[in-house]
Amino acid sequence: MKDINKYIIILIFGLLGCLEEFDPKIPDSKNGFLVIDGVITDQPGPYAITITKSSSLDEESEPVTGIADILIEAEDGVLENLTETDVGVYQTDILQGQVGNGYRLSFTYQNQRYQSSWETIRPSPIIDSVYFQEEIRGTTDLDINVRGLQFFIDNHIENGDKQYFRYEWEETWKFAAPAPILFDYFGNDSIRLTLEPPADICWKQINSIGINLATTENLTENVLSGHNLGFITGDDDRFTIRYSLLAKQFSIDQKEYIFWKNLEESNEELGNLFDRQPARVTGNVTNIDNTGELVLGYFSASGLREERIYIDNIEVSDALRAASFCKEVEILLKSELGQGYEQSLLGKIAGGAIFFDFLYQSESPSPIGALIVQPICADCTLNDGIVDEPDFWIE
Repeated sequence: MKDINKYIIILIFGLLGCLEEFDPKIPDSKNGFLVIDGVITDQPGPYAITITKSSSLDEESEPVTGIADILIEAEDGVLENLTETDVGVYQTDILQGQVGNGYRLSFTYQNQRYQSSWETIRPSPIIDSVYFQEEIRGTTDLDINVRGLQFFIDNHIENGDKQYFRYEWEETWKFAAPAPILFDYFGNDSIRLTLEPPADICWKQINSIGINLATTENLTENVLSGHNLGFITGDDDRFTIRYSLLAKQFSIDQKEYIFWKNLEESNEELGNLFDRQPARVTGNVTNIDNTGELVLGYFSASGLREERIYIDNIEVSDALRAASFCKEVEILLKSELGQGYEQSLLGKIAGGAIFFDFLYQSESPSPIGALIVQPICADCTLNDGIVDEPDFWIE
């Protein structure tokens, strides 16, 4: 489920009026609105519900901890109490969503009882294909273009009902440290193979941001073809070795589609505080002891389909797969440093730099200098990488 909080702040603006100039007083987090963010699907859990309070523009949203009696109940009588597994995050254990069954979230907070509407899991149609094409796009700077991959998705609906979808995706890629370390330097041009080299192969995982919706409501055929997923730029190490994208297709009802659509449009239209204010976007959770209280966010019940694709570096252009070499490289030349070469090299290593390799001239077997790099160039974990290969990964 997306982190709704980054979209919610614009809703607060929408509640403050629009005809007169004003200095908006956004409630601080301790007095903010409750924000509910969670989904149950027809795929195996656990399912997580996040509860926070909306915050002002310059603050992080505040997780709400210690929620009492939080549970998901099903129309067929099954229910499960959720456990707080992280601050403000409440998770199921054994509950399994079923297509056609309705589900409702309820909890107690500050002696008030909150409850969502009943939400029924709709079947999500088969994903026919996830594919991509390489594109170059302009930016707000007319002198700068970006190259990347535009992803698309196709599906087909076997029944005649119009469908509504929300899409997310997860990116995973394998990458290498640009300057893997093989040797330790011991002075006087003496080196040996390093016994404990830093990690040079890693994986990185990122979830999509933004709201991505689709519907067949106004299409002549009940088929979704060429729907735009994300545009992924190649200005980093994403496509240097092997890349994977997992597309997630949530089948939602019209009511939830309208919620996300309004939230998306409100986020786009905010612009200036004194522009036309966005419509009030309400979710499906209510304080049943005080129905006048505004509760933001949404508890969703959705059918879920997933499709994963892999892209090897040979499938993209040289410009995408050739990440720029680490910029934190320093060249030390004996001809420039003279007697101070050795002291300078050892001093930089003692200060945290790492010996990478010697420099040679073709006519001389002796090194004419050395290359040193900063740790981030040699250790991929310092670039947010993980060394453990993901369970799903295939070569």
